[in-house]
Amino acid sequence: MTNKANLWIIEAKKKLIKSFGSKCSYCGKTRETPENPFIFHHKHPELKDNSIYSKGRKERYYQILKGGKKEFSLMHAKCHLRKHKEMSKREEAIYYEPVPF
Repeated sequence: MTNKANLWIIEAKKKLIKSFGSKCSYCGKTRETPENPFIFHHKHPELKDNSIYSKGRKERYYQILKGGKKEFSLMHAKCHLRKHKEMSKREEAIYYEPVPF
């Protein structure tokens, strides 16, 4: 990837983070670190177009710009993992719920 493309991606991410309020929607903190960067969580995973992920970050950022806050939320990477663990526990609870006889 060229330096020009890298610069575009860095600037696009900064603008997206700012447009999402520069704050994790899970923990509420505003500080981003190299170990815990901000990422974008797809609010409706069942509507997620996974083919976009093979096309690179530039295409994903275009998708986030297009979908906005209706489709995505800003989270720290570690918060994002916690969110998905919670979501999978809820799905397991629904799936494994005992059936009354």
